[in-house]
Amino acid sequence: MPTITQTDLDYVGRVVCMPLALLINFSLFQYLFTMYYKRRYEARCMVLLFSGFLAFACLIPYAHTDDAMVADLNDISETLSVTTFLVQITMFGRDINKRMRIRSLKLAAYASEVLIFLCITVSTMDLVALALPHATITDLAVLSDALEEFSLWFIFVFRFYCMAISRGVQGTLATKKFEIAMYLLFVTHEYPFQILNALTGLSWEEQQALWHRLTMALCLFNTIKEKLRSSTSKVTTRGASKAASMATDRSQHSEPPVALPRPPILARLSKRFAASGPSLAAVVPTPKT
Repeated sequence: MPTITQTDLDYVGRVVCMPLALLINFSLFQYLFTMYYKRRYEARCMVLLFSGFLAFACLIPYAHTDDAMVADLNDISETLSVTTFLVQITMFGRDINKRMRIRSLKLAAYASEVLIFLCITVSTMDLVALALPHATITDLAVLSDALEEFSLWFIFVFRFYCMAISRGVQGTLATKKFEIAMYLLFVTHEYPFQILNALTGLSWEEQQALWHRLTMALCLFNTIKEKLRSSTSKVTTRGASKAASMATDRSQHSEPPVALPRPPILARLSKRFAASGPSLAAVVPTPKT
């Protein structure tokens, strides 16, 4: 039975896993830019687009010979990817709070913004430490991992808490089973590879990076599907109501039919036929008494 070595894992990671992770992160940035382009001047949207851009830009030098630097850049990319979800769920919660004033939702939005600030700050300091290796900057790898882990669970709880407010707990569990499963995979993406690291004694960092992006893509796919479904239903409803209103207006403002005049030739022929034709008494015999 062939054994897997660290060299094999590193080769697969550089050839397959990291290029696919870069592609998925770039797709995430395209999605964010397309969906939030109209709101791009809002402060939260600027943070969202900035985080999405850096999340894929950090993976560009994945083929660098310095393995430690590539691993650090991947950690920064993962933290910033989670930050994009934090910003989106914060905007989602604030939109709900505008319609329904709920104190717990407002406090959760404040907590989410604190997490966003911490994630951006830690990621920026890590980037500065990589760009200036001789600078005396404290290693924040442990804090970055702890922030990412806590933020993932916060996203899961906050998102489905917002849904439970609008749909109810039973309604959310009944209609959002697939989405809940996808977000659970996203939140727990590190756990299977931590078990593999302990069992094999090997580093599965690149494989974990790809699985992280795949679970993230599944969550985004479900969100895009829901947005397309809601927009399609809105267009269909709007089209049906517009057609009904047009039919109502047409029936209310319709004019009575106008009798068209007979052409002169047909009028003269009908008069001549009536004058020269036999009378009704001549055609129909009178019964004898």
